[in-house]
Amino acid sequence: MSSTPASSNPTPPPPSIFREYIDPNHFRPFPNNIINPNISEFHFVLTFAVETYQGEAENPRGTGHFNSTWDIERFGPADIRSLKQAHTNAKFVISIGGRGADHSFNPVDSENWIRNAECSLTNILRRYNNENENLEKIIDGIDVYYEYINSDHFNHCIGELINRLKNENLVDVVSITPSRNVLPQYSALFQDNQAAIGLVNYQFHTEDVHTVGDFIHRFYYLRSTVFGQNKLMVGFSTVPGEYVNFSPPVFIDLCQQIIESGFLKGISVWNASYSARYLPPFYIEQRAQAFLTGSDD
Repeated sequence: MSSTPASSNPTPPPPSIFREYIDPNHFRPFPNNIINPNISEFHFVLTFAVETYQGEAENPRGTGHFNSTWDIERFGPADIRSLKQAHTNAKFVISIGGRGADHSFNPVDSENWIRNAECSLTNILRRYNNENENLEKIIDGIDVYYEYINSDHFNHCIGELINRLKNENLVDVVSITPSRNVLPQYSALFQDNQAAIGLVNYQFHTEDVHTVGDFIHRFYYLRSTVFGQNKLMVGFSTVPGEYVNFSPPVFIDLCQQIIESGFLKGISVWNASYSARYLPPFYIEQRAQAFLTGSDD
């Protein structure tokens, strides 16, 4: 009995995502040349939409009124539409919150915060999406990125906000960006809102571990017990002072081993302004996309 010959075509890698955090104010022209055409999805994550604060400097309280820190007139709907037409795998996401203690989550009043956040973010999203005559979203989603959480209302406020934006069809993509110091709060948020949260951008450079083996153990722990296989991404920082433990060689080795042993949903890099200073520029971004597309030599 004859057997069916094995296919000579290699099995394509599963769909995966690469994300680049970027401040549009720092780039003209926009660095769309870093997009690998073979990646399933390339996300530019615009930083940041930040909220206003009130109260004492030692304990600022968030109002939920968000404003973009980049100039929308300078980088607006026409710019993104043009880039998406040239790169059909590109998506754009707005990151809300901010890095550092000056941008902590600490609302004055949780219910007012939810209403203000929904209204102000809707205004930003509609400044882009309402100008699109084809009714396709110019901005695809939001990313929740708070490094400091000084309130017990994080789960309630963020959960309510992202579900409202999803239910109103204002965004397709919702992601969260946890780090080691706020893992419990993000874990609770994820467990209660798994249907709304599509991606988890864990910042592995914040981990207090030192070897590839330690990082692999941590990755599989987070994937199996906290965030699930199909949503966890590996986050890396190209800011020199932030990768003391998670250096570029460790990051590259970690990603290679995860991909060789199974499936890696995606990789994110913070941030483009520092990556552009590499020699060659955007070296990490190029290597990461090569891993994910199976084209790394």
